[in-house]
Amino acid sequence: RSQPLTPLPPPQRSAPRRSRTHTRTLPARSAMSVPGGGRLKRLVSRTGHFNTEVIGMHCLQSFFSDWYHHVVNWGWFKLLLSSFFYFLVINLTFALLIYADTESLEGATGFQEAWFFSIQTMTTIGYGNYTPRSVYLQVIVSIEAFVALITNAILLAIIISKVGRPSRLRHTIKFSEVAVINGTTPTFKYDCKDFNPTGVYQENGECPSLSLRVLNMRKRQLCEVKVVLHVLKLNLRTGKYVLHDVDFEIMRQVGRPRNMDMSTPYLPLPFEIVHRIDSLSPLYGETLQSLRDQHVEIIAVFDAIDELSSMNFQARWSYLPSEIRWGAEFVNIVSRGADGGFVLDSTEISAYTRSGQDLYLDSSQPLTSVGATPF
Repeated sequence: RSQPLTPLPPPQRSAPRRSRTHTRTLPARSAMSVPGGGRLKRLVSRTGHFNTEVIGMHCLQSFFSDWYHHVVNWGWFKLLLSSFFYFLVINLTFALLIYADTESLEGATGFQEAWFFSIQTMTTIGYGNYTPRSVYLQVIVSIEAFVALITNAILLAIIISKVGRPSRLRHTIKFSEVAVINGTTPTFKYDCKDFNPTGVYQENGECPSLSLRVLNMRKRQLCEVKVVLHVLKLNLRTGKYVLHDVDFEIMRQVGRPRNMDMSTPYLPLPFEIVHRIDSLSPLYGETLQSLRDQHVEIIAVFDAIDELSSMNFQARWSYLPSEIRWGAEFVNIVSRGADGGFVLDSTEISAYTRSGQDLYLDSSQPLTSVGATPF
């Protein structure tokens, strides 16, 4: 019998020398493939939350041990819906207790009056249509008034905490969807092992570097800005995850004590976090496949104080090996407008160009070079 013909694959076209990739064309992946065919979630989700689960504590035990902060972290819809449900349940409970002695409630004839009397007591409206005459009802009214006092105080504190906290500001800190590795971004090399401020910036393939970009989308000034860069790797020999705190640079620092303070982004401009991949870097000697095998995740933490509320907030982002572009560099997104002012194109924050001449275009080659020593 004749075998069906297998269609030939489409011809491969050579990529242009320089191409641009925009944010909207990037795949939104949130997990990595593992040898068993399953999926691994990233440590830091795209919402900035941690994908962790603590074993040994029941969910209800975890909730009631810190219920106030759990409720504060609820969304507005969930909070209002839960408050309304609590309002109905607590008033129904006291209405049933009042209904048990309706004869002693002046002006009441049935459950409807007991229900509305409970609501009036809970909200301290006091129209004066109903008057409790027995000691039993007086005790019930006293207990309900106390419960209403505590409930209103807690609900007011929760609402004030939610309105005042600047947690929503983390969504105005925009990270690039991808990180890039190239040999053209200048990286600083020290002249000696004492970490003196003297040194030279290397480029043109002397040492590879990893870069990512961050932009504050609001015009409000941020204070006490701090950036931390981590690399999470799986040790294949021990099976343990190791978290590395890596060095980076945001601005050029020549002739200053570099070990006193890292680059601090105070100005409202897009800043590029550059990590030098030398022999001290956890990424040194790695390939794209080895990064996948070790479940590498690059985590950036942006910590700042809001100028208006004087409160601290954090924005977090992470990059998987599939979100790293080799032999690429970010395009410029800062320009001058018609009025001479600065214009920042946030839609191009993840746009990059890729050159066929970059020494680190091939992701199957280890990230090493003759100039990759730290000193």
